[in-house]
Amino acid sequence: MNAVSPRHFSIVSSVLDARTANLSTDCDRKHRAMSKVVTTQRDRLVTELGSLDIFLDADGGTRTMLSEGSQLRSYAPDELILREGERPRHLFGIVDGLVALGAHHHERETTLSLVERGRCLLLQAVVTDRVYLQSAKAITSATVLAIPAGKFRAAIARDPGLAMATMRAVASDHRDAIRDLKNIKLRSNAERLANWILENTRDDGRLELAINKKLLAERLGMTPESLSRCLRVLKPFGLVNHRDRLEVSDAALLRTFALPNALIDQGDGSRLERRATT
Repeated sequence: MNAVSPRHFSIVSSVLDARTANLSTDCDRKHRAMSKVVTTQRDRLVTELGSLDIFLDADGGTRTMLSEGSQLRSYAPDELILREGERPRHLFGIVDGLVALGAHHHERETTLSLVERGRCLLLQAVVTDRVYLQSAKAITSATVLAIPAGKFRAAIARDPGLAMATMRAVASDHRDAIRDLKNIKLRSNAERLANWILENTRDDGRLELAINKKLLAERLGMTPESLSRCLRVLKPFGLVNHRDRLEVSDAALLRTFALPNALIDQGDGSRLERRATT
């Protein structure tokens, strides 16, 4: 066997040291890059949490804590976000898009409300850790922040600002539900449509429909056929019906038919739908 000179060992050792140093440098570089990505993602989650109404008064530490384990999820139109009857594993906050809350019974289904960005879905179920009484699906392309439900409940217990905001949101949802119930019980189909139009029409008398008329009919508690009849009923009162928009030529005349009532019509849900359609 040929003897290996000390000089050869020295050369080999130098090459190995150089390779080890390069590998160490590459690992450090990749680790820094990954840390930067993780930090950027966490910062974005904290920012998106702050865009949701109930987290506006939350402590900065609470947002950071909740960002750990949270995810941003994307949904296509008509894609289901959560299903009624399931126990909530996450609190879903809408970062972008429009979402419909609805329910079904045997072969029947209906839309109960529309929710837009900045709002959370079915907060009551998450707070009480009870099953969802409604389903939620995306109407437009939607981005939703999924926050672990257990972490959210723990955050409520320790953050007074978040607890107060959660109480206000739950109370507001309850008041909107009462307004909707009064609207259904005390008004005809045409009256409900007339008041919805008055609340959502812009100052120039135009109302661009961000939802189709089938969904609008469900939201107002009627069939699409009934909606078509109601649109014809309201024509003599200054309503002009186009395919994807409505126009009110005489708002004062339409009010004589609608008979608006501030104890029914001025809920947060109505203003929400107005923002969603303009």
